[in-house]
Parts: sequence; structure tokens; C-alpha cells
Amino acid sequence: MALKRLGRLLAAVGLVAFPVMAGLAVTAPQLVPVVFGPEWRESVPILQILSALGALFALGNLTGSVFLAKDRPDLGLKLNLLRMAILAAAAWLATLQIRMWLSK
Repeated sequence: MALKRLGRLLAAVGLVAFPVMAGLAVTAPQLVPVVFGPEWRESVPILQILSALGALFALGNLTGSVFLAKDRPDLGLKLNLLRMAILAAAAWLATLQIRMWLSK
């Protein structure tokens, strides 16, 4: 019963988060220059990567409490380790992009 409710909750959050983040990723090339100015055009790929991660992390934020309630903190640990690896890779890519901007 509780897993069925969790599934519904994840579906509802995904129904909102995925289209919003996909829309942000798709419109980033037009949106960034309008909101931040044309000098920020090179940050579009980073925003698109972060948009994809944002959709995934929106779902992951709900599961931590469920794992604790089900007496499975090991699953929460594994999920957080995966998140850290993804964030480290995204930070590394962002650092490469920033170095490229600064070298121009």
C-alpha cells in the first residue's frame, strides 16, 4: 500500500518536474541571452545539463524518508553516493567549460 502511494507521488512529481526541466533545457539557447544577456550564451550547455539533473534529483528527494521509514538506510546511502558521483562529474564538466571561457 505504501509503495503504491510512493509510486503515485513520484509520478505526480515527475509529471511536473520532467516537462518543466525539459522545457528549460530546450528553451535555454533563447532564454539565457534574454534573461542574462548575450555574454552568457556560452553557459547554455551547463544549464541544459543541470536541467536534466534537476529532473532526476526532484524524484530522488522524495525517497530518502521512505528508505528510513522502511528501515533501509543503506538504499539511501547508495542513492546519495550515486548523486555525489553525478554532481562531481557535472562540476568537472563545468570547470572545464569555465576554463575554456577564461582562456579566450
